Amino acid sequence: MPADGPPTAWEGWRPADPGLAHAFDLWRAGRLDAAEAAFRAQLAGEDAWRGLGSVLWTQGRMAEAHEAFAAAIRLGPRRAMNWGNLGLVLRDLRRFALALAAFDIALGLDPAYEPAWNEAANVLYDMGRPAKALPLYRRALALDTRRAVVHHNLGMCLAALGRRNEARAAFRHALSLDPAYAWSRDMLRRLERSR
Repeated sequence: MPADGPPTAWEGWRPADPGLAHAFDLWRAGRLDAAEAAFRAQLAGEDAWRGLGSVLWTQGRMAEAHEAFAAAIRLGPRRAMNWGNLGLVLRDLRRFALALAAFDIALGLDPAYEPAWNEAANVLYDMGRPAKALPLYRRALALDTRRAVVHHNLGMCLAALGRRNEARAAFRHALSLDPAYAWSRDMLRRLERSR
Protein backbone atom coordinates (compact mmCIF):
# COMPACT_ATOMS: atom_id res chain seq x y z
CA MET A 1 0.00 0.00 0.00
CA PRO A 2 1.38 3.38 -0.82
CA ALA A 3 2.25 5.80 1.90
CA ASP A 4 2.43 9.38 0.78
CA GLY A 5 5.41 10.40 2.86
CA PRO A 6 5.94 11.06 6.48
CA PRO A 7 3.01 12.75 8.21
CA THR A 8 5.21 15.84 8.29
CA ALA A 9 4.78 16.02 4.51
CA TRP A 10 1.02 16.21 4.31
CA GLU A 11 -0.28 17.82 7.44
CA GLY A 12 0.51 21.38 6.65
CA TRP A 13 3.25 21.33 9.26
CA ARG A 14 6.00 23.87 8.73
CA PRO A 15 8.51 24.92 11.39
CA ALA A 16 8.08 28.40 12.81
CA ASP A 17 11.84 28.97 13.10
CA PRO A 18 13.07 30.70 9.89
CA GLY A 19 16.17 28.50 9.57
CA LEU A 20 14.18 25.32 9.99
CA ALA A 21 11.48 26.64 7.65
CA HIS A 22 14.20 27.14 5.02
CA ALA A 23 15.40 23.56 5.55
CA PHE A 24 11.80 22.35 5.27
CA ASP A 25 11.34 24.26 2.00
CA LEU A 26 14.52 22.68 0.63
CA TRP A 27 13.13 19.24 1.48
CA ARG A 28 9.77 19.98 -0.15
CA ALA A 29 11.62 21.22 -3.26
CA GLY A 30 13.50 17.91 -3.49
CA ARG A 31 16.89 19.39 -2.59
CA LEU A 32 17.52 16.59 -0.13
CA ASP A 33 21.26 16.97 0.47
CA ALA A 34 20.87 20.69 1.17
CA ALA A 35 17.84 20.04 3.39
CA GLU A 36 19.70 17.39 5.37
CA ALA A 37 22.65 19.72 5.93
CA ALA A 38 20.33 22.56 6.98
CA PHE A 39 18.45 20.40 9.50
CA ARG A 40 21.68 18.89 10.86
CA ALA A 41 23.06 22.39 11.44
CA GLN A 42 20.17 23.09 13.84
CA LEU A 43 19.56 19.85 15.75
CA ALA A 44 18.55 21.53 19.00
CA GLY A 45 14.83 20.83 19.07
CA GLU A 46 11.98 18.55 18.18
CA ASP A 47 11.17 20.26 14.85
CA ALA A 48 14.75 19.87 13.60
CA TRP A 49 14.81 16.15 14.42
CA ARG A 50 11.38 15.67 12.82
CA GLY A 51 12.52 17.49 9.70
CA LEU A 52 15.76 15.53 9.52
CA GLY A 53 13.83 12.28 9.90
CA SER A 54 11.55 13.29 7.03
CA VAL A 55 14.53 13.98 4.77
CA LEU A 56 16.17 10.68 5.69
CA TRP A 57 12.88 8.82 5.12
CA THR A 58 12.58 10.43 1.69
CA GLN A 59 16.12 9.26 0.89
CA GLY A 60 15.26 5.70 1.94
CA ARG A 61 17.66 5.81 4.89
CA MET A 62 15.24 4.13 7.26
CA ALA A 63 17.58 3.24 10.13
CA GLU A 64 18.75 6.86 10.36
CA ALA A 65 15.18 8.16 9.96
CA HIS A 66 14.17 5.88 12.84
CA GLU A 67 16.86 7.45 15.05
CA ALA A 68 15.80 10.98 14.10
CA PHE A 69 12.10 10.36 14.73
CA ALA A 70 12.95 8.67 18.06
CA ALA A 71 14.88 11.82 19.02
CA ALA A 72 11.83 13.94 18.10
CA ILE A 73 9.72 11.71 20.36
CA ARG A 74 12.15 12.17 23.25
CA LEU A 75 11.70 15.94 22.88
CA GLY A 76 7.96 15.87 22.09
CA PRO A 77 6.46 12.65 23.45
CA ARG A 78 2.90 14.03 23.47
CA ARG A 79 2.78 14.91 19.77
CA ALA A 80 0.87 12.37 17.69
CA MET A 81 2.75 13.35 14.52
CA ASN A 82 6.04 12.20 16.04
CA TRP A 83 4.61 8.76 16.81
CA GLY A 84 3.03 8.62 13.34
CA ASN A 85 6.39 9.31 11.71
CA LEU A 86 8.03 6.59 13.80
CA GLY A 87 5.26 4.14 12.87
CA LEU A 88 5.76 4.89 9.19
CA VAL A 89 9.48 4.10 9.40
CA LEU A 90 8.81 0.93 11.39
CA ARG A 91 6.36 -0.18 8.70
CA ASP A 92 9.00 0.39 6.03
CA LEU A 93 11.44 -1.63 8.15
CA ARG A 94 8.74 -4.37 8.27
CA ARG A 95 8.63 -4.22 12.06
CA PHE A 96 4.86 -4.45 11.97
CA ALA A 97 4.08 -5.03 15.66
CA LEU A 98 6.16 -2.02 16.67
CA ALA A 99 4.61 0.08 13.89
CA LEU A 100 1.12 -0.77 15.14
CA ALA A 101 2.18 0.12 18.68
CA ALA A 102 3.47 3.52 17.50
CA PHE A 103 0.21 4.23 15.65
CA ASP A 104 -1.76 3.16 18.73
CA ILE A 105 0.18 5.69 20.81
CA ALA A 106 -0.45 8.39 18.19
CA LEU A 107 -4.18 7.62 18.24
CA GLY A 108 -4.21 7.56 22.03
CA LEU A 109 -2.81 11.08 21.95
CA ASP A 110 -5.16 12.25 19.20
CA PRO A 111 -8.03 9.95 18.13
CA ALA A 112 -8.82 12.34 15.26
CA TYR A 113 -5.33 11.91 13.77
CA GLU A 114 -6.34 10.55 10.35
CA PRO A 115 -2.83 9.66 9.08
CA ALA A 116 -2.34 7.14 11.89
CA TRP A 117 -5.63 5.40 11.06
CA ASN A 118 -4.60 5.09 7.40
CA GLU A 119 -1.08 3.92 8.16
CA ALA A 120 -2.18 1.43 10.84
CA ALA A 121 -4.57 0.00 8.24
CA ASN A 122 -1.67 -0.22 5.77
CA VAL A 123 0.31 -2.26 8.30
CA LEU A 124 -2.59 -4.67 8.78
CA TYR A 125 -2.97 -4.96 5.00
CA ASP A 126 0.77 -5.63 4.68
CA MET A 127 0.38 -8.38 7.29
CA GLY A 128 -2.27 -10.05 5.10
CA ARG A 129 -5.17 -8.96 7.30
CA PRO A 130 -7.38 -6.87 4.99
CA ALA A 131 -10.56 -7.60 6.98
CA LYS A 132 -8.91 -6.01 10.04
CA ALA A 133 -7.62 -3.10 7.93
CA LEU A 134 -11.00 -2.23 6.37
CA PRO A 135 -12.60 -0.49 9.40
CA LEU A 136 -9.43 1.54 9.94
CA TYR A 137 -9.51 2.85 6.37
CA ARG A 138 -13.17 3.71 6.85
CA ARG A 139 -12.30 5.55 10.08
CA ALA A 140 -9.57 7.51 8.27
CA LEU A 141 -12.07 8.51 5.59
CA ALA A 142 -14.65 9.49 8.19
CA LEU A 143 -12.08 11.99 9.48
CA ASP A 144 -10.87 13.30 6.10
CA THR A 145 -12.31 12.42 2.69
CA ARG A 146 -9.91 14.59 0.67
CA ARG A 147 -6.83 12.36 0.37
CA ALA A 148 -6.73 10.24 -2.78
CA VAL A 149 -4.22 7.83 -1.25
CA VAL A 150 -6.68 6.76 1.45
CA HIS A 151 -9.42 6.07 -1.13
CA HIS A 152 -6.86 4.10 -3.14
CA ASN A 153 -5.82 2.10 -0.08
CA LEU A 154 -9.48 1.37 0.68
CA GLY A 155 -9.89 0.16 -2.91
CA MET A 156 -6.91 -2.17 -2.57
CA CYS A 157 -8.34 -3.57 0.65
CA LEU A 158 -11.78 -4.10 -0.88
CA ALA A 159 -10.22 -5.80 -3.92
CA ALA A 160 -8.28 -8.14 -1.62
CA LEU A 161 -11.58 -9.02 0.05
CA GLY A 162 -13.17 -9.79 -3.33
CA ARG A 163 -15.47 -6.76 -3.20
CA ARG A 164 -14.62 -5.62 -6.71
CA ASN A 165 -17.51 -3.21 -7.34
CA GLU A 166 -16.76 -1.34 -4.13
CA ALA A 167 -13.06 -1.38 -5.00
CA ARG A 168 -13.77 0.17 -8.41
CA ALA A 169 -15.83 2.89 -6.74
CA ALA A 170 -12.99 3.65 -4.31
CA PHE A 171 -10.43 3.88 -7.15
CA ARG A 172 -12.78 6.15 -9.12
CA HIS A 173 -13.18 8.36 -6.07
CA ALA A 174 -9.38 8.57 -5.69
CA LEU A 175 -9.14 9.61 -9.34
CA SER A 176 -11.86 12.22 -8.89
CA LEU A 177 -9.69 13.79 -6.20
CA ASP A 178 -6.44 13.41 -8.13
CA PRO A 179 -6.85 12.58 -11.84
CA ALA A 180 -3.11 11.90 -12.12
CA TYR A 181 -3.11 9.24 -9.36
CA ALA A 182 -1.49 6.47 -11.41
CA TRP A 183 -1.86 3.65 -8.87
CA SER A 184 -5.65 3.98 -8.82
CA ARG A 185 -5.85 4.33 -12.59
CA ASP A 186 -3.76 1.15 -13.01
CA MET A 187 -5.83 -0.82 -10.50
CA LEU A 188 -9.08 0.33 -12.08
CA ARG A 189 -7.82 -0.85 -15.49
CA ARG A 190 -6.85 -4.23 -14.04
CA LEU A 191 -10.26 -4.67 -12.47
CA GLU A 192 -12.01 -3.65 -15.69
CA ARG A 193 -9.93 -6.10 -17.76
CA SER A 194 -10.66 -9.00 -15.43
CA ARG A 195 -14.46 -8.64 -15.56
